[in-house]
Amino acid sequence: MVAATPPAPSAEATSASPAEAFWRGLARGELLAQICRSCRQRCFPARSRCPDCLSADLDEVPLSGRGDLHSWTLVRRGGREMETPYVLGLIDLAEGLGRLVAPIAGVEGAAAEVLLRIGMPVRVGCRRDAAGAVRYCLRLD
Repeated sequence: MVAATPPAPSAEATSASPAEAFWRGLARGELLAQICRSCRQRCFPARSRCPDCLSADLDEVPLSGRGDLHSWTLVRRGGREMETPYVLGLIDLAEGLGRLVAPIAGVEGAAAEVLLRIGMPVRVGCRRDAAGAVRYCLRLD
């Protein structure tokens, strides 16, 4: 799974790092995975090497951003990054590359029990937080 908050850049991070490419793509409205040029294995989230053949020769490829709701929870107590309560969703990506967890936009509190159903279609969207940083979220289809 990919965290909904980007990691702080490390001193050795370059502009071509997999994580930076992921967040730049998200800012353009694209959810990116990678494909290995050596063995054609697709992988998500972004990595520095192919999980199958360990090649570092990876390209970014866009995903549909669609998936099915696998689970959700109402978060009543959280950290300082988000106001509580909020609804957090876990989706199975349509491309079969795994799951992604993120807040569900537009669904608050008790409305979650009425609006959300396991297996319902959702899509990955993005938003900017108060500081202007790009964050991803889930939206109901």
